[in-house]
Amino acid sequence: MTNEKIEFDFTEIFKDERIGFLSTIHKDSGAIQQNAVSWIHGYKPHVLRIAVGSKAQIVTNIESNKHVNFVFFYEKSILAFQSKGKIITKDIPGVPFPTTLIELETDDLHDIMFYGAEVTQEPIYEKTYNIKAAKKLDEQVYQGMALDFEGVTS
Repeated sequence: MTNEKIEFDFTEIFKDERIGFLSTIHKDSGAIQQNAVSWIHGYKPHVLRIAVGSKAQIVTNIESNKHVNFVFFYEKSILAFQSKGKIITKDIPGVPFPTTLIELETDDLHDIMFYGAEVTQEPIYEKTYNIKAAKKLDEQVYQGMALDFEGVTS
């Protein structure tokens, strides 16, 4: 872990599917709620977009308290940043069920890996439901996450 400024470009880091962890503040309990997410898109160099089902607790939490923390594995380390979650839409076009698009922006990434170690293998996961349907859904979600919503209200 270093205090050096980390240069980054989310469009490069998230050009391939990877897992991330989004922490929100639970609307009712005020406790930290951590969720693993995989629909992550580097929309701009310092802007990440995350898609979740619109019924997810994440959505309710961000509507109540925009403060979030996002963590992911990258280049033998674990990186994190804080942001304010912005709900862009609760119905991403082209996705067969209500899906919420959340935008996170940051200029600062922090290496949170403990000193004297490195991640030797990022987590590997596989879809356990219909692979063909999962691939089609992923394509629909990723296409929707790349859309320009500037000037559009949800």
